[in-house]
Amino acid sequence: MNSNINALPKPKQTTVKLEKITTNPKVFQPRQDGINHGHVSNLRATLKRGDALDPISVRKQHDGLFVVLDGHHSLEAYRQAMWQRSVPVLVYACTEEEGKRVAIRENSKHRLQMADEDRSDWAWELTCEQRRLSKAEVSRICNRSTSTVGRMRPVRDKLEAAGWCDLPKTWKEAQRACRDVDEGEFDEDRAAQWREDAIAKIKEQISGPIGPYAQWKADVVLEAVWEILGDNRFRGGLEYHGFHEVDIDEFDGTVTLLDGLKGEVPDDDDEPFG
Repeated sequence: MNSNINALPKPKQTTVKLEKITTNPKVFQPRQDGINHGHVSNLRATLKRGDALDPISVRKQHDGLFVVLDGHHSLEAYRQAMWQRSVPVLVYACTEEEGKRVAIRENSKHRLQMADEDRSDWAWELTCEQRRLSKAEVSRICNRSTSTVGRMRPVRDKLEAAGWCDLPKTWKEAQRACRDVDEGEFDEDRAAQWREDAIAKIKEQISGPIGPYAQWKADVVLEAVWEILGDNRFRGGLEYHGFHEVDIDEFDGTVTLLDGLKGEVPDDDDEPFG
């Protein structure tokens, strides 16, 4: 297969029924922050006028369903609007690996107006992804030099070797963390102190605006945070603090977590998710 991200099959434009479209975000959604519900709301406004959205890029699977390569926000808007007509799509006849490259290429088009620092952060994001691209591909996608991208790889490897499970989100933060590792200054106590300081700073900044709502409408506050963070980061934050979505069997009370683990229903007096 040609590894050039631009050397991909041309799609065929058509329409398909909404129920035939599915997703596999772990494979085909390059953005780490998941669904932005504010963006979905704007797309729904277009649908309310009766206008369809730009075609969703999809790949046809063996089961007859069409998996989204690019256009996850559009699909969510269609679903929330309970769209009754067929949905415009661009169907790629491609392998899964080619589909991943389509997803990355299309995502890059949405980020054309980035500042240089933002592009470096994006290149760092791609460098840290589990699905790792070549240095040349990251450079081409993000419009950063291969030398810049080349410096990111040893930084990533050094931080992973030092025990960083959750790598820094920006390239500047990553370089700072790497210097700390080199100087022997990174340790658990320092990381814990940084976390405490960050929480205190965030609380100071947001406690005023959210205060009235937090007293009587905590769900509104949480929904606002959800829209800011997107699905993946919001769910990840909840899971970090021990909250998980569960399915409780109505017959035997077995609790099944999203990751497939099973347990028992806690007593009413127990702390939730403790």
